[in-house]
Amino acid sequence: MSHLALYRKFRPLVFDDVVGQDNVVNTIKNQVLNNSFGHAYLFSGIRGTGKTTIAKIFARSINCLNKKDANPCNECNICKSILNGSSIDIIEMDAASNNGVDDIREINENVMFAPSNAKYKVYIIDEVHMLSKGAFNALLKTLEEPPEYVVFLLATTEPNKIPDTILSRCQRYDLKRVSSDDIFKRLVKILNELNTEYDIEALNLIISKSEGSVRDSLSILDQCLSYENKLSYNLVVDILGIIEIEVLNDLVKTITNKNVSSAIELVNETFNKGKDIKQFVESILNYFRNLLVVKMHSNAIKLINSSELQYDFYKEYAEKIEITEILRILNIFIELEKNIKWSAHSKILFEMAVIKIFNNEYDFSIETLIQKIKKLEDKINLLELGKIIKKDKEVKVPISQSVKYETSESIEKFIEEGSKSVTDIEEVLSKWNEVLKIIKKVRIKVYAFLMESEPIAVYGNKITLKFDSEYKFHGDNLMKVQNRTTVEEVLEKVFSKKLTIDVTYDNVLKESNNKKPENVEEEISNYFSGYNNLINIEE
Repeated sequence: MSHLALYRKFRPLVFDDVVGQDNVVNTIKNQVLNNSFGHAYLFSGIRGTGKTTIAKIFARSINCLNKKDANPCNECNICKSILNGSSIDIIEMDAASNNGVDDIREINENVMFAPSNAKYKVYIIDEVHMLSKGAFNALLKTLEEPPEYVVFLLATTEPNKIPDTILSRCQRYDLKRVSSDDIFKRLVKILNELNTEYDIEALNLIISKSEGSVRDSLSILDQCLSYENKLSYNLVVDILGIIEIEVLNDLVKTITNKNVSSAIELVNETFNKGKDIKQFVESILNYFRNLLVVKMHSNAIKLINSSELQYDFYKEYAEKIEITEILRILNIFIELEKNIKWSAHSKILFEMAVIKIFNNEYDFSIETLIQKIKKLEDKINLLELGKIIKKDKEVKVPISQSVKYETSESIEKFIEEGSKSVTDIEEVLSKWNEVLKIIKKVRIKVYAFLMESEPIAVYGNKITLKFDSEYKFHGDNLMKVQNRTTVEEVLEKVFSKKLTIDVTYDNVLKESNNKKPENVEEEISNYFSGYNNLINIEE
């Protein structure tokens, strides 16, 4: 005998075994007990939530000779004939392949004949939204006033495609996605019956991929057990081609450490293992969704199908990444997911997305602009609070005692980091020749770019380098990922702390380096002068 799929082998046979649809099941059970059920029902919901299963149990329960608490006994002749498919009074029809007017006309003709053995003749029409407009019109009159011994049970995944005239003649029940806890209990019960060992992490992974569908979870489980009679995390990962959680953890570490070269290496290693790029994108989206939920919810472990160890990792790194940054990364990969469907260069698109994460100057999304505005606000507040380091001297702005300034957490963090950073611009200038000397030995091309710049300011741990406008080519090339990384690695070696660089051109900071901005509008204008093609400052 051929293998029977798990979702068929373990399909619920009574209402009490249906998973996660208590409200629907209890309502129908009460109607059966009180003999007050209707003549037409519509069950809607995503795949694998129990629509057809409930319809089949319903068909048996109203015809069962020995029902128990509204549940069919599944032992009487009527129940057995329905279960083995030999009953001519229970008609199942797939509207996906039988959706024409002639198919419905045949139903209309046959409903006039009384059931042969059962008490009620039941029509179960699956994927009913696939019926043509003419077929719906043909069904309308019969559905409205069928003989008293006829019951229609309709099932659909897209109720929005069903005409209102049909909906108004049915009792409608919307089946929800099955919760992770309910699916987990169901899978454990089945695995115990199969006497199969399993890992909790493997079950959580299957549940996350099933997206609330019991049938999908059983299909994945069936696929895994056909390969090995022990359910392990690595087995599920290999069977489904899923990206290992360790890879995603490492990717987040590279992002928080701003290590773009490690991120690119990680991506290439993953591709070289034969992982599907769409699966990779999907895994990243789900990962950062979990990170966002953990950041926003104090006890989110039940919302993300995660082990306790992984949940601790989420909590640790959720504190290191701002919400705006998580949203920005999600948007980058959502856009990537759209683009790779139609591109023959999906790997290049993926690498471009990774570079956008590390270099928001190449990312013009709303989230990125909001981040830049926030940094500008922090910078202005710091000016008002009284300390900014510039090339000429340390400028202190007097603060009126009558004005109270409330500093945000990011500003306080900025000040704290600033206290740990380079003392002042003079220290940078004093060691700049040493920096140039090392870079000249390491990479002569970067040295050539850097020679046309001069350090002009230090904000926190960021050193701003100024180029004359005629050397914009040098500045742009210096900020390319590989070149910038070289400079920052040398800076870390010379100053014994992590430092980053930024570049500006003499037409951007020329005025702001000579005097304190007279007002906020001037500072904003200076900051965004390089984005005039995107934002009209004067407006």
